[in-house]
Amino acid sequence: MKKRLSRVAVASHLVRSNQEWALDFVCDALATGRGIRVLTVVDAFTRENLSLEVDGSLSSLRVTRALEAVIERRGNDLTGLFCTSRNERLSTGKDPGKCRRRRSRRSRL
Repeated sequence: MKKRLSRVAVASHLVRSNQEWALDFVCDALATGRGIRVLTVVDAFTRENLSLEVDGSLSSLRVTRALEAVIERRGNDLTGLFCTSRNERLSTGKDPGKCRRRRSRRSRL
């Protein structure tokens, strides 16, 4: 008989909302075969959905505009931006726009 594994709660470094946002890109196809891309932005502490952008392709400029719209609504006391699809931290500090300067404006997802 196999022993059942128990899950232990892991202490999170997050202590408040708007501290860190997670963004992810999801791809799917419609019944017609046309591909769609979805950008999701989620507050990592509250798990609240902050933005959903859906289109056939998402340029880096469109991603930047979506993030800037969320910053306008939520304020800029953000300390981190985390990309879950690549498992990497894109920006830390008060300026999440720094990730915009590191990426090419012509790239498409």
